[in-house]
Amino acid sequence: MKKIWFVIGAICFFLASLGTANALVFTLGSFDVDLLEADPGLVLYWNRITDTWTTPDLQVGQFDSVPLFQVGTNENSVTLFEDTNWADIRVTHNFTTPSGTDTDVMTGRSRGRVIFDDGIVQWGDHNPAEFGFGSSGVFSVGLSEVTFSTPGSADVWARLTYVQADGSTPVPEPATMLLLGTGLVGVGLFGRKKLSKK
Repeated sequence: MKKIWFVIGAICFFLASLGTANALVFTLGSFDVDLLEADPGLVLYWNRITDTWTTPDLQVGQFDSVPLFQVGTNENSVTLFEDTNWADIRVTHNFTTPSGTDTDVMTGRSRGRVIFDDGIVQWGDHNPAEFGFGSSGVFSVGLSEVTFSTPGSADVWARLTYVQADGSTPVPEPATMLLLGTGLVGVGLFGRKKLSKK
């Protein structure tokens, strides 16, 4: 009887340790924003909100978010044709941990809208962008799309999601581990009931 409980306890401990084995901290060491800074087009500026970004310990499937930078314009209004043309905007990310992380450039576009007299920033199809590390680790970074008045500004938020651990199969979600653990306890109780009837 004690052996059954020992085996169930060992399995539950193993499942719990799986959840923490692949916890990681991600650090954005630096980033840069390249945008339209001269006419023609809606002239933009940007300011850092976060110089560097270190996430808490994340498990696979978890995420962390921060306001990364502010983007805006000093123009007083949107001029038809000149300010309404799309212009490129790029954000270059340089992650220092985990080591061996790819450097990636996220591209988007910006323009003014005459009807609303505002500016917008939209990111491309690769938002969120995926970053590889190690042999098979993956995390993603998504940037928020923003609208701002003229003149005015808005904060662009970044969301980092830990997608896949390096060199391992995907870690079971906590709900899956709880379900499996509950099932094992049920099996143990059922076995105990059968043994006590004998």
